[in-house]
Amino acid sequence: MSDSFYKILGVSESASADEIKKAYRKLAKQYHPDKNKGDAKAEAKFKEVSEAYDILGDVTKRVQYDQVRKSGFDFGGTRPGGTGGGAGWPGGAGRTGTGGGSEGFSFEGGGAGFESIFENLFGGGARRGSSGSTGRSGRAGASSGTRGSGFGHDTQPERGHGISAQLSIPFELAARGGNQTFTFSRAATCGHCHGTGAEPGTGFRTCFECDGQGAITQGQGGFGMQRVCPRCHGQGQIPDEPCKVCRGTGEATAQRRLTVKIPPGIEHGQTIKLRGEGEQATGGNGDLLLQVSIEAHPQLRREGVRIVTDFEVDLKTAVLGGEVSVPALDGPVRLKVPPGTQSGTVFRLKAKGLYKRNGERGDAHVVVKVVIPSKLTEEQANEFRAWTEKL
Repeated sequence: MSDSFYKILGVSESASADEIKKAYRKLAKQYHPDKNKGDAKAEAKFKEVSEAYDILGDVTKRVQYDQVRKSGFDFGGTRPGGTGGGAGWPGGAGRTGTGGGSEGFSFEGGGAGFESIFENLFGGGARRGSSGSTGRSGRAGASSGTRGSGFGHDTQPERGHGISAQLSIPFELAARGGNQTFTFSRAATCGHCHGTGAEPGTGFRTCFECDGQGAITQGQGGFGMQRVCPRCHGQGQIPDEPCKVCRGTGEATAQRRLTVKIPPGIEHGQTIKLRGEGEQATGGNGDLLLQVSIEAHPQLRREGVRIVTDFEVDLKTAVLGGEVSVPALDGPVRLKVPPGTQSGTVFRLKAKGLYKRNGERGDAHVVVKVVIPSKLTEEQANEFRAWTEKL
């Protein structure tokens, strides 16, 4: 794992979930063992790609992975300036680095500390389901069973990945609150094979990669670490004949239509979490994170808890006073402009602003912009000059 998972998939650290999934599918198809039989390099690359997507393809794991990387931990060796352990892994000399003045990471107890941390962060252990002697429980839960003791503990059905999506809502809806219907795509159980990954009517055979254990143990520098088998995805079995629709993944992309409740006064960029609306899986669906984008209004804007509008007033009204109609959230409002109103004057419209969750409302502000005539006839200019001389 010396390379960044982003580098393995060939995407930037700011890549979207769709970009990551697209990169993974392209590489998985390119390096899949069934397509490159006998090619050890392709098989190793396929393992790397599967491991990278297992982390970056899940919103929660990706955030945790980024946090670990930003903390300075290097999965391929010691942090610069840290005290090194066997074969480039962090050693047991303590947490304080030497030479660089920056904090390093070390784990005592023959690597158990690292494995525990990595497992806690990224859900180490077999993921996609428990394999039994007569079938497999995967995304559709076709059958249940327990594996042997080779992996150290029984596998649990995998929980679906979390996904994220953008939701654009009108300015008025964000201010008032209400319901918004939208459509999004998510990975769902393949309807053809019902999530087993096998063509209906065919069976399974023991995965030769992990010998049916669902996990592979790798050692590096005296550390033993177990990870999900990239070929069978922790199930211990592979289909005799992969499903023709999903090509053995057990998943298919499906469109889903939902109606979400928008709280009043929601802010641009705020996230709404919808539990169980992420990718489907036997162990439970993942979550959907909706990042809200508020559409611009042609006349109104938000400044904190206030709604503000800039309103142009002609020179006559500003000087002599009058009544004007100004835009507001619930429709035009009549506003009295007193004589001698200056440009930049702010009028408050009480309880015409954002709706609050307690049922109350904030205020709206109207900022006056006095419009000065840009062109006058000679006669108008003389009259204006004569008038100003009398002030």
